[in-house]
Amino acid sequence: MEFIDNWFPLVVAVREGALDEAEHAQLTAAYERYFRRAEHYAVLNVARLGAGAPDARARLRIAQWGNAPRVRQFTKLLCAGTATVVTFPWERRALTALSWLWTPASPHQVVASVSEGLDYCIACLVERGVELPREREIFRIDVQRMLRGLPLAGLPPRRSQPAFDWVTQPSARTDAIWRPGGATPASAQRARLAQTTALLRAAQQRAAQRGPRSSS
Repeated sequence: MEFIDNWFPLVVAVREGALDEAEHAQLTAAYERYFRRAEHYAVLNVARLGAGAPDARARLRIAQWGNAPRVRQFTKLLCAGTATVVTFPWERRALTALSWLWTPASPHQVVASVSEGLDYCIACLVERGVELPREREIFRIDVQRMLRGLPLAGLPPRRSQPAFDWVTQPSARTDAIWRPGGATPASAQRARLAQTTALLRAAQQRAAQRGPRSSS
């Protein structure tokens, strides 16, 4: 289990497996660090793509740890809120089973996406009066951008095609303009630049004639 706290007071807890004994030890060690730090924080619980479901034994370990008086005391004192991203029905069932054994000591919200969970955590921090590293919206955008680089459940699908109506490889004609053989006189360079400018204008005109692309 990985805890990303580069953006403290926001902590992103990434579950990589099914919360076996090794991951549970990583979880408890991380929270001990935050308890000793004695500063307010919020936790965004996410899972890597392909992470397994915690079994009954794993849920019991979490409940016993979370119900310990010392853990509940520190959590209530320091944790502004926690969001848990749930994207599959079996995850919701596992969380429901955990709730039979454990009641959160601080605000907790189940969300369907990383973006929704991030908004909730930031809102909890602001409500608690915790200072963010930068302006609220800039902070949210920065964290969202970094998280989208990770293989996490609850993120929007990545684009499978270019965002703009450009070819991925230049044509032989265009490639010849930018990759001439040998030294090129200044007059020839100016001519090629003019030719490239004309090509770009023609492409812009064709795009304007087609109109805006449909979002579907």
